[in-house]
Amino acid sequence: MMSKRIAIIAISLAACLGLLSYAVASYWVYSNQVGVTITNFAITLDTPGGSYAPGETVTFTGRLVKTGVAGLDGYRVYVDYWDGDSWEYASDGWTSGGGYFSISYVIPEDWGVGTIQFRAKASCP
Repeated sequence: MMSKRIAIIAISLAACLGLLSYAVASYWVYSNQVGVTITNFAITLDTPGGSYAPGETVTFTGRLVKTGVAGLDGYRVYVDYWDGDSWEYASDGWTSGGGYFSISYVIPEDWGVGTIQFRAKASCP
């Protein structure tokens, strides 16, 4: 019986001195899990067809969509052209019902014969 009392006194003394503070540990509390769906944005640029002379207007059409949502209304779309070294701004416009856009650009008078590459881009949240 005496050995139990000594053990209790030793544990009580250790607790008073802070030697057993490691026994009370913190622990993580976890919430429920929630899923976050990652979506893609896509922009299409339709081929305007035909050929254009300097001074003529080419109209680019296309659509801005978000996967799972469909077309995005009210977004600014930019049309750029490749000048051989970098992409340069050509024109811009806004998407309307269903994410569709129509942007016109006048071919510069100083452009020579050949094929110029165009692209559309939009900043999406």
